[in-house]
Amino acid sequence: MAVHDSSAGRVTCLTDGAMSFAPEVFAALPEAERDALLAAAGESEIRTEFNCFLLEQPGAAPVLIDAGCGPLFGDKGGALAGQLAERGIAPEAVEKVIFTHLHRDHVGGALDGDAAVFPNAEIIMLDVERDFWQGKTDQPGGVLIAAYEGRIRTVSDGDEILPGVHAWHLPGHTPGHMGLRIGDDLVIVADILHAELLQLPHPEVSSIYDTDGAQGAETRRAALAEIADNDLVYCGGHQLGPQKFGRLRRAGQGFEKVAP
Repeated sequence: MAVHDSSAGRVTCLTDGAMSFAPEVFAALPEAERDALLAAAGESEIRTEFNCFLLEQPGAAPVLIDAGCGPLFGDKGGALAGQLAERGIAPEAVEKVIFTHLHRDHVGGALDGDAAVFPNAEIIMLDVERDFWQGKTDQPGGVLIAAYEGRIRTVSDGDEILPGVHAWHLPGHTPGHMGLRIGDDLVIVADILHAELLQLPHPEVSSIYDTDGAQGAETRRAALAEIADNDLVYCGGHQLGPQKFGRLRRAGQGFEKVAP
């Protein structure tokens, strides 16, 4: 279990599931370079994990950041519900869920078909993201908006969502893709990275899942530079364990991860 204690509360990374990406997901990276990076790390596949976060602040109910795949990825995901239960957190006790964006591997755990899993939760997302998915009920993002109608609060870039927790607009993966600045030293970067082994040394490489790959690459490079230059601790939606949290330093034209 990966935990970071920030000045705004304790953040625990919960892994909802795992899978491997096909090489075509990072088609912009030459095959020889991809294979060399994987081999240097002792890997044969482009592994990824689906991360959610539990934010615990003094005197407040736990806050969930993203909800994982739920049943949408079959046996590759859906572990979040059990992890919450192990901590004595029933769905009814979740009062707030912050969504970094509304892709299926982030919203699936908040849906039971087209019904809400968290009956008492306020749902928080960037205004741009809500507007992008509104009415698209053939997509999990649109289903989530409909399921939680009347309980959605939208925020804008820089807004304080909770004490010490601020919205950070990181567009490209989706138009309203959002990171979080938590306390003085921690940032949740959501899906600016899908495969650290490939994208830290090559931040110009976007995945095929980005709505706007060029904007995603620009966002990624700027965010990674801010993390490295300000000695911030970071984690996101797809970092591998066991140590999910880390810091960055510049390395050539890219970055490398170091212990937090």
